[in-house]
Amino acid sequence: MGARPVRGGTVVVVPGEPEAVLAALLDPATLRRAVPAAETVERTGEGRYRAVLAIGVGPLRARQAVELVIGAGGEAGPGRLALIASGRSGGSFAWGEARGDAVLEPLGDGRTRITWRYEGVVGGAAALLGDAALGLAARGFAARFFGNVQRTLVVRVPD
Repeated sequence: MGARPVRGGTVVVVPGEPEAVLAALLDPATLRRAVPAAETVERTGEGRYRAVLAIGVGPLRARQAVELVIGAGGEAGPGRLALIASGRSGGSFAWGEARGDAVLEPLGDGRTRITWRYEGVVGGAAALLGDAALGLAARGFAARFFGNVQRTLVVRVPD
């Protein structure tokens, strides 16, 4: 089945200085809470993670194993994250590959602006849904992820 391109981006503001936000985004426990439909997230090496997601688009549902490579700083540059993700479900439901880039900018008030851009391809039965449905699903996934990041990083002050 043919592959369909997906691309997009978003800008969010999260609590915390960029260094703390970056450390949280590299923590498997934070990723587990933030990635929509994540059943598990485990670190498999330096900057490498494996996640299992229970995903679905429209009436199609499957468990998807996803390999993530997240680079911070270094080649990505200061205040940046580079992400490469690839995944495949059992059978012919879906496969996908994506590359993303996030820029973390301090706002000077204890918050960080994250500017996120990504592009990739999706294939398998999920690609039959068409560009509009895939774009909507990708934007929804990113919106839920960053909403979860915002909630996860909120520091609660005891009463």
